[in-house]
Amino acid sequence: MSPMVIDANVQPHFRYNAEIRRYLPAAHRLRAVPDVEQQWYQAPSGDYRADLYGEHYPGSDPATVSRHLFDDAGVDYAILNPLTRGNIADYLLNTSICAAVNDWLLDRWLEPDTTDRFRGTIKVNPEDPRDAVAEIERLADHPKLVQVGIPMQSREPYGKPMFEPIWEAAAAHGLPVAVHINGGNGVDHAPTFAGHAHT
Repeated sequence: MSPMVIDANVQPHFRYNAEIRRYLPAAHRLRAVPDVEQQWYQAPSGDYRADLYGEHYPGSDPATVSRHLFDDAGVDYAILNPLTRGNIADYLLNTSICAAVNDWLLDRWLEPDTTDRFRGTIKVNPEDPRDAVAEIERLADHPKLVQVGIPMQSREPYGKPMFEPIWEAAAAHGLPVAVHINGGNGVDHAPTFAGHAHT
């Protein structure tokens, strides 16, 4: 029996930047929201991947991503870990964006998935622990959501007591916490909570 292959970090993208607004509450829908621009995919070798493009951004069409991962690459399961919008000074807006990304992920990727091979990440804003816990509680029982996602960039080290309710909520539901560098044009913190790497 061959080992199961799981791609643990697949970043799905919006088809266009304004797509997120459909999932935001009315109070935040008209706010200035940083865009996540994904104009092209630069492969590590420097080659331009024209085959990844269709009508929208690469990584924005579930059927194409499914074909590339499951058919071409032989992946058994893929864990979707979408970017939000980085660190935004308005923590309430950032919390709303995380919830909007979660709803979009369910609506566009997980619930229509006929392969039953995509799994997802509950994105939360650690700068808003109370609402981060509420978001985990709202979505933790969904069978296709398998982890909690937080940005690597943080104003405070994640070992501080202020974050403990988030870790406790994730642990109570048996969900690992995935830490990943985030994209967007928000407040540009150092890429790790210990500062910039020197090597």
